[in-house]
Formats: sequence, C-alpha cells, structure tokens
Amino acid sequence: MQFQLSIIILCFLVFSSMLSGCVSEVNFEEPQPTDAKDETHFKRRLIGDYINTDDGSRMTVGKDFIIRQWDFRHNTANFQIDSLGEFKTTDGMLSDSGNQGALKWNVKIDGDTARIEGSLIDTIFRIGKDQVLRNFKGYSFLNAEEENGFWTVTLLSSEGQGKVTLKKLRGDSINLEKLKTLVVSDEIDDVGSTVFRIKPSRRELKRILHSDLFKDESAFQKIR
Repeated sequence: MQFQLSIIILCFLVFSSMLSGCVSEVNFEEPQPTDAKDETHFKRRLIGDYINTDDGSRMTVGKDFIIRQWDFRHNTANFQIDSLGEFKTTDGMLSDSGNQGALKWNVKIDGDTARIEGSLIDTIFRIGKDQVLRNFKGYSFLNAEEENGFWTVTLLSSEGQGKVTLKKLRGDSINLEKLKTLVVSDEIDDVGSTVFRIKPSRRELKRILHSDLFKDESAFQKIR
C-alpha cells in the first residue's frame, strides 16, 4: 500500500514537471497572426467553466486567463503517512518538502484510514507581455514566448454547443513534412533538439489552418 501511494504521488510530481517543461518543436518568429491586434480579454461567449470528459479535469476561461485543474483523492493506511520520506504532514496538510512545498494536499484521518485530497492547477495562459492573445478565423490564438525568443501557438477553438478544443502544432515527422510544403522553415539546434522556426504570411497561415496541422489536444464541455 505504501508503495502504491508513493507511486501515485511520484506520478503526480512527474506530471507537474511535464506541464511546465513541454516545448513544441515548431516555433514562430512572432505572435500569430502577424498583422492582428493584441486582445486584452477573451470573448464573452468563451468565458466560463468547462470539464474534460476523458480525465475529469476542469478548465476555467476567465477574462484574461485559462487554468486547468486536476483533482486528486486517495485513501491509505494512517500509519503509512509518517513514512513517506520527503513528504510531511503539518496541521492536516501533506506537503512535498523536497519540492519547495509546491504540492500540498489535505489529510483527513478517519480511524485507521488517511484520506488524502488535493489538486494540481496549471495556468495554461495569462495575457501579458510574453503571452499574447489574438483572434483569427474563429480561433483564439494563444501565443506564448519561449526562452529561445520564439513563440509557440495554441489554438482555442469553439466547436459549438458549449464545446471548446485546445489544438497544438506538433513537430512529428508527418506534420513537419506537410508543413514544409506550405511555408519556409529554418531548422535550429536548440540544446540538442531541433526546432523548426517559421514566419508564415496571412495566406500561409490560412493554409496551415486548412491543412489541419493543429491537432486536438483536449476537448472540454461548458458546464456554466
């Protein structure tokens, strides 16, 4: 049981690390579309709370931000809480002391059982200097500047009847070969991995959108 709980917590930590460390292989030289204006807020019809029917996570679209939340619940034997190594309990909270306390969960003791509850919250997007929102062809373009100075682009697409989808331009071989026929790209070695940098015109961007190179990552249904 202790092994099972440790594995669950470890997976939670790894997942958190993946959320903050993933970088697309396809980067843009500047926010997209290049000649569209920067928006200060999301369209009113998009604002609200959504649920992902695949994993039960919730997504909130606010006036100038998007966050996603995964809830965590697990029951374990009470005595095993004190033997989790770098995890410690204080005032009914289980925290990860080895990760600057980044993850914290509530612990409720019920006899010999410890009930652990918590959440992982990922800020997908927040409008600012390095995160630029632009609208084009019915899509919300979520432009995020990377450390290399280039930009990644995620599309927020409204599918009707309260459904929205996050779409990303992936750097797999099939996508890249098709992309090269639509727009000029430069291959850049970035810390051991290849980054494909592109600067599409409005016409080329339309071709990319029509070619379905932005793939569905997560679909959400509006609940309020």
